[in-house]
Amino acid sequence: MKLGAGAGHLTYCTNIHPGESWREIRANVEKFFPAVRDRVAPGQAFGIGLRLSGKASKTLTEDPAALREFQEFMSRNKLYVMVAVALFGLA
Repeated sequence: MKLGAGAGHLTYCTNIHPGESWREIRANVEKFFPAVRDRVAPGQAFGIGLRLSGKASKTLTEDPAALREFQEFMSRNKLYVMVAVALFGLA
């Protein structure tokens, strides 16, 4: 969520929840992130920190449908990626 007076964004990051595969990370986003948004920024768009393992990064680069579906989920749920850490080349 964008904070006032140029203070930046308040975000919540996927690195809090265990998961290396895209399926695990995606399940965590679906389970926890809309609830966090509802609690701290009801009715507002809410930024997430998206930490992706090499394995999850590879899935998203090789499966455009998975990426598109994630983008649609994020839009429907008023979520946006504010910070992304992708560990390409690492398993």
